[in-house]
Amino acid sequence: MRRSSTLMNPSFSQAELATLRVPDFKAVSASRLAEVYDQTKHMVVNPWKYAADDEVRDCLDLAASETTGIDITAIRDMRARISREPTVSNEPTIVYRHDSTRPPETKPKNPEQI
Repeated sequence: MRRSSTLMNPSFSQAELATLRVPDFKAVSASRLAEVYDQTKHMVVNPWKYAADDEVRDCLDLAASETTGIDITAIRDMRARISREPTVSNEPTIVYRHDSTRPPETKPKNPEQI
């Protein structure tokens, strides 16, 4: 099936780009983000369709918020909006098979307690 029109690349003005918050990782420590990643790296992250309610993504987002200073409410809002966008397959990119070398999947701890 062919598309009826050509997709266009978005363009942004300098004024629009100036409003984007970009964290300065040289000015902050990413140790909190690394700590939460280490605690969640073997947990399943749901496909984007279910991202709004994904506990693993929420833990990572909270650590990113603490590291960058970006309000967690804004990050959760963006994640909820992304989860409503259509995707090609709604399937995870990587499917792990259960084996004894991989730790069992568990729910993340309360993000405030990590």
